[in-house]
This record gives sequence, C-alpha cells and structure tokens, in this order.
Amino acid sequence: MRINEKIVYKIPTSIYVIFFAISIILTMIAYGFSAYIDKIEVGDVADWYHTVINICPQILKISEFKGKWIFIVFTVISGILLIIRRFYKEKIYVISHQSMAYDLAEVDGNFKKKYSLRKHALQQVNFIHSDEVDYQVIRDIDKMAIEAQKSQLPIAYYGIAHTPFVFRLGYKIGDQNNVILLHKKRNNSSLFEEWKNEKSGIKIVCSESNVSKKSDELIVAISTSLKIERNHLCMLHPNNKHILFFEANYMDFDSIISYEDAETLRTDILFNIREVVKKYGIKKIHMVISSSVAFTFFLAQGYSAQHDPEIIVYHYEQGNYPWGINMSKNAELSYVKNYI
Repeated sequence: MRINEKIVYKIPTSIYVIFFAISIILTMIAYGFSAYIDKIEVGDVADWYHTVINICPQILKISEFKGKWIFIVFTVISGILLIIRRFYKEKIYVISHQSMAYDLAEVDGNFKKKYSLRKHALQQVNFIHSDEVDYQVIRDIDKMAIEAQKSQLPIAYYGIAHTPFVFRLGYKIGDQNNVILLHKKRNNSSLFEEWKNEKSGIKIVCSESNVSKKSDELIVAISTSLKIERNHLCMLHPNNKHILFFEANYMDFDSIISYEDAETLRTDILFNIREVVKKYGIKKIHMVISSSVAFTFFLAQGYSAQHDPEIIVYHYEQGNYPWGINMSKNAELSYVKNYI
C-alpha cells in the first residue's frame, strides 16, 4: 500500500467532514454569503458557524482579505478528500486455507464492503494420503507466509484446515503482522465473520501433571472447543514427559470470537508454558489443540522461533494424534509420524 493511501485511510471520516464544513463556512464569509449560512440545514453547519463567530468575531473580516480565493481551493480539496475517504477501501491480503474439504463458506458481506480484498487461496485438500503428508504442503504454507509479508498489506486469514497446517502458517507469519481473523460459527450461519472487539469473560485454567518426572520434553494440551483427555495422548508417550493441560472455563466451538478474549487466553497460555520451560529446562514441546482455526492461528503467531523451544503440533484423529508437524524444521524434515 502506498504511503498516501495509508494516510487517507487512517484519518477518520469525521475529520474530513469537519474540515470540509469549516472550508465552506470560511468561503461563504469571505465572499459575503454569511447571511445564508443559517439557511443551511445539512449537518450542523449553522451551529458551527455561530460557535466560530462567538469564539472569534474577527473572522468576519476575512471578507476584506485579498487572497480569499484560497478558501475556495481549501473547499475543493477538502471535498475531494472527503469523497475519496468515503469510497476508499483499504486493500488487504486475504488467505483462504483449505485442507479438510473443497467447500468453503463465503466471507461476510459487511467485511467485503469494508475492505478491498486481494484473495489468495491455499488449497491443500489432496496432499494427505494414509496419514502421510506430502512435504509440498509445508513448502506451500511457508511460501504463502513469505508472499503475504512481502505484499506489505494488512493480512486476513480464514479457512478450515488441519491444526498443524494452521499453526505453521501463523507461526511463520508471526506477531509482527496484525492479522485480521475470521471465524465461522457452528450455528446456521454460513459465513466467515471478523472477530469482534469485546470481552466475554472466558478464561483459561492451567494444571500440571507428571511434576516429578525428569524430562526435557513437555506435552501441552489446549482445550477451548472440546476437552482433551489424557487417554488421547497415548501416542505422545505421556508417562515420560511433563504435561500442561489448559482448559477454558467455557468450552464451545464458538467460545472465542473476539480479539480481546483471544489476547487474554494467549497471554496466559504462553506465560504458563514459558514458566514450565524455565522450571524444567524443556527443550521440546509437543502441542495438541482443540480450538477454533482462528485461535490456533493467533496462538501460533505469539510463539517465538527465537526464544521458545522446538515445537511439534499434532493432528487429532479418532481419539489419537497420529502425526504432527515440527515448526522448527524445514519443510522436508517437518513431518512427524507417531507410533503406539
């Protein structure tokens, strides 16, 4: 996005309206039409005029100003800027991500009206065969992250994809980019909608298991949609690892639909993980997540490649976690197969 477009978009429409109204008032005063201002019924122009005159009555003398043509120029410029701002839509780099099914719901109409969408599809449905993941999947994810960052546009993300793939993309994009996240509710709604800016009161509860184990590996189980039970972790060999369970006080597929809630949960989760990492000298994390696509992506953005340990995120299937993706490895070496 060019710098002038950024400036135009960041200034609120109300500022352009005020600037335009003041320009009209000054122009009418300068050319001797102040008597007609009271007859203007659009907006609060008449009220603004009286306010300005009461504060600075000397302004009526601008009718004697020889260079009063400048007020016409201001009016024209402010009018053009107001029109541009009213109809200008910020360009965003939209990533739609699919690996579970070909059909993907549409984006909410209000979202389309708000932004100018530059859509980029990450279609990965046919890359998993008999629990084997083609490393091209990971290459494509990494490539998408690079292209999105190079675009220098705000990034938006939505989709339905395997948890390790979602996490990988969020991890690669990182928290240097404020990503717009969209979520599709499990009710009759068929549209992806942007997260809101409000608090619902959802919290995360942390509990630690296997505290006496001497291990430098940690299993992290995060539940905000459905509860992850200990018996689900058998393929991760939990008996010889430290374990952290995170459970939301309110679990539902749509429990996280706001940026504020997501930020609160992510902060608590990462803080507790890092405390345990320091406590036991953890070198590797095995993470399983039962949460929305949007929150999984958001959580991954906060995980640091430089400061946090090596991490593998796993895919859930029929009560187990048969495979995962190592976020710290290159695409060719990232696939991890589990065995009982």
